[in-house]
Amino acid sequence: MHDRGELGKIQFVQASHQQDMDGWPNYWPGLPPMHDATHCVGPCLALERKDATEVSCFGRQGSMPG
Repeated sequence: MHDRGELGKIQFVQASHQQDMDGWPNYWPGLPPMHDATHCVGPCLALERKDATEVSCFGRQGSMPG
Protein backbone atom coordinates (compact mmCIF):
# COMPACT_ATOMS: atom_id res chain seq x y z
CA MET A 1 0.00 0.00 0.00
CA HIS A 2 2.79 2.42 0.86
CA ASP A 3 4.66 1.72 -2.37
CA ARG A 4 1.48 2.50 -4.33
CA GLY A 5 0.98 5.77 -2.40
CA GLU A 6 -2.25 4.57 -0.80
CA LEU A 7 -1.22 5.57 2.73
CA GLY A 8 -0.49 9.20 1.94
CA LYS A 9 2.32 11.06 3.70
CA ILE A 10 3.37 9.39 6.94
CA GLN A 11 3.82 12.09 9.58
CA PHE A 12 3.84 10.18 12.88
CA VAL A 13 4.28 6.54 13.80
CA GLN A 14 3.87 4.97 17.23
CA ALA A 15 4.33 1.33 18.21
CA SER A 16 4.08 -0.92 21.24
CA HIS A 17 4.69 -4.57 22.01
CA GLN A 18 3.12 -6.40 24.93
CA GLN A 19 3.89 -10.00 25.67
CA ASP A 20 2.98 -12.49 28.38
CA MET A 21 6.32 -13.47 29.91
CA ASP A 22 4.98 -16.21 32.22
CA GLY A 23 7.29 -19.21 32.09
CA TRP A 24 10.17 -17.34 30.42
CA PRO A 25 13.67 -17.48 31.96
CA ASN A 26 14.11 -15.12 34.93
CA TYR A 27 16.53 -12.80 33.14
CA TRP A 28 13.97 -11.68 30.52
CA PRO A 29 11.73 -9.54 32.78
CA GLY A 30 14.85 -7.78 34.12
CA LEU A 31 16.17 -6.58 30.76
CA PRO A 32 16.10 -2.82 30.21
CA PRO A 33 13.03 -1.51 28.36
CA MET A 34 13.63 -1.42 24.62
CA HIS A 35 16.69 -3.71 24.93
CA ASP A 36 15.34 -5.44 21.83
CA ALA A 37 13.00 -2.98 20.15
CA THR A 38 12.83 -4.64 16.75
CA HIS A 39 9.45 -6.28 17.44
CA CYS A 40 7.58 -2.99 17.56
CA VAL A 41 9.90 -0.46 15.89
CA GLY A 42 11.07 -2.50 12.90
CA PRO A 43 7.75 -2.62 10.99
CA CYS A 44 7.27 1.14 11.45
CA LEU A 45 10.73 1.88 10.07
CA ALA A 46 10.20 -0.53 7.19
CA LEU A 47 7.29 1.58 5.93
CA GLU A 48 9.66 4.43 5.15
CA ARG A 49 12.74 2.26 4.57
CA LYS A 50 14.64 4.37 7.12
CA ASP A 51 16.69 3.92 10.28
CA ALA A 52 15.62 5.22 13.67
CA THR A 53 17.14 8.55 14.65
CA GLU A 54 15.42 8.82 18.05
CA VAL A 55 13.55 6.37 20.28
CA SER A 56 11.71 7.10 23.52
CA CYS A 57 10.74 4.40 25.98
CA PHE A 58 8.81 4.22 29.22
CA GLY A 59 9.47 1.26 31.50
CA ARG A 60 7.32 0.24 34.39
CA GLN A 61 8.38 0.45 38.01
CA GLY A 62 9.73 -2.86 39.23
CA SER A 63 10.83 -4.05 35.80
CA MET A 64 14.54 -3.73 36.62
CA PRO A 65 16.34 -6.08 39.03
CA GLY A 66 17.65 -4.69 42.32
